[in-house]
Amino acid sequence: MHPTGQAIPSGAKPNDGGWQHLCFQVEDIEKTTLELEAKGVKFLSTPVTISRERPFFAGVRFCDFRGPDGEVLEILQG
Repeated sequence: MHPTGQAIPSGAKPNDGGWQHLCFQVEDIEKTTLELEAKGVKFLSTPVTISRERPFFAGVRFCDFRGPDGEVLEILQG
């Protein structure tokens, strides 16, 4: 039995409920972003740094992009 799945909604955001994205931790987000852009990846934003107002995640940097099937992928430094 192979049930048919549903397509990812075009307006899906990384912080929507349920499984919405896959994250890869990287050592250097700037370097990784440049390397991926050189391979044709289009990012949804530039790297974002979480502010000191969020002490548990302060300084963590991340940015999102879409994978080949429209899924949201994230790279994260921190």
